[in-house]
Amino acid sequence: MQIIFLIIFLGSIAGMLYLFWLKAPVIIEMPLKREIISKKKIAGVAKEKNPFSNFSIEKKLHKFLSSTRVLILKIENKISLWLQKLRKKKTDKEKKDDYWQRLKKEDNNLPE
Repeated sequence: MQIIFLIIFLGSIAGMLYLFWLKAPVIIEMPLKREIISKKKIAGVAKEKNPFSNFSIEKKLHKFLSSTRVLILKIENKISLWLQKLRKKKTDKEKKDDYWQRLKKEDNNLPE
C-alpha cells in the first residue's frame, strides 16, 4: 500500500516539476512591477467585453421550457407510479375480501 502512495507522490512531484519547466520562461518574462490601470482603461475593456452581448432571450426561454418539460414529465411518471400502487392495493384488498366471502359461502353450504 505504501508503494502505491509513494508512486502517486513521486508522479505528482514530477508533474509539478514538468509544469514549472514549461511555465518558467513565461514567469521570467513577466514584469516585476504592475502597470497602474486607469478607470478609463477599465471602462474601455468593460465595453469591449460586454457579458450581455451574447445574451439571447430565445436561448434562455428554450432552456427554461425544456427543463420545465422534463420536470413535468418526472412528476407525471411519479403520479403514474402512485396510481398503479393504489390500484394494486385495491385489487389485493378486493381479492382478500372475496376470499372471506367464499369461505362463508362454503361454510353455509356444508351439511350440519
